[in-house]
Amino acid sequence: MRRIGIFSLAVAAIAVGVLWVTGSDETPAAGTTTDAPAAAPNTETVSRKTLQNAEEFKGSLGYGEQFALPGFAAGTVSWVPEDGTVLRPGDMLYKVDEKPTYWTYGDVPMYRELTSGSKGSDVEQLQRYLQEQEYLAADIEIDGKYGRATREAVKDWQDAHGLDDTGRIDGTQLLFLPYDSVRVAAAPRIGDPAAGGVLEVTESTLYVTLDISTRKKTAFEGSPSIEVETADGTRLAASVDSIEAQQSQDAFGGQNYRVRLDLGAAADREPGQVSVDVIDVLASDVLAVPARALVALVEGGYAVEKLNSDGTTTYVGVTLGEFADGWVEVAGDLNEGDRVVVPE
Repeated sequence: MRRIGIFSLAVAAIAVGVLWVTGSDETPAAGTTTDAPAAAPNTETVSRKTLQNAEEFKGSLGYGEQFALPGFAAGTVSWVPEDGTVLRPGDMLYKVDEKPTYWTYGDVPMYRELTSGSKGSDVEQLQRYLQEQEYLAADIEIDGKYGRATREAVKDWQDAHGLDDTGRIDGTQLLFLPYDSVRVAAAPRIGDPAAGGVLEVTESTLYVTLDISTRKKTAFEGSPSIEVETADGTRLAASVDSIEAQQSQDAFGGQNYRVRLDLGAAADREPGQVSVDVIDVLASDVLAVPARALVALVEGGYAVEKLNSDGTTTYVGVTLGEFADGWVEVAGDLNEGDRVVVPE
């Protein structure tokens, strides 16, 4: 069972409460039984609980930083997708002078014209794409060599996509981008001159980011339950995607971190500020008493004053576990449903 970092502080707070509970009376020993008081004492029930630590943070819901796609087409923009459109490998990015530019996945950018005699990993990417799109026969080896079969496959692809079937291909026709998908964030107006990559894009999936200090980092480690509340009150389940150290430090000289939360399929929400609730389960299905019920023992440790059926009370020694929301996990000669004395 994991211990929370503020255990010693919780014990110190309990010690103060103990002094108040016992007042000037002699500190009891475990097993001590007291006479029934004239008036019934204030009691609470020993309960079976799940103890959890909950913290609230502020975060931002969005698509991440906006960036420009690379591009080589020059001329006049004649078609662009609408803002917010999600583009996937094989989709058209834009048209310049009515000539389309497409894209597909690839780690190596289209930095040169590929033609007969070209060799390299960028040619391998092209061959793989052409084979996936069934322009290059499945039995042709992906060897990174721009031979006759690759040239003919390029011509067929060009013809099918409204391009001059030259058998040569460059960044005005096809881009290799290291993304599974992108979302259009900003595009020029039809009739504007093409400049650079033409389109500004972001990632296509909404996620939450929040900045935290070293002291708060542990709340997001392990497998906490996380819920994000959007501006309209909707609550969405989230999970930790990454925790990355930042260059800045907090006021105490500790490291700052940026946490990224994945919202799964919640792709239709408006970006903006959100609240993030992180719930860390400390102990499940355990016996617990109010922390105010704890009393210091003369021999050391803690006890609770258990109410007996005849109205007397007995000090029962307990071992302490987790603390949460004013309750403490206990182990000892107690059962669920027992009554323990607590100060009013």
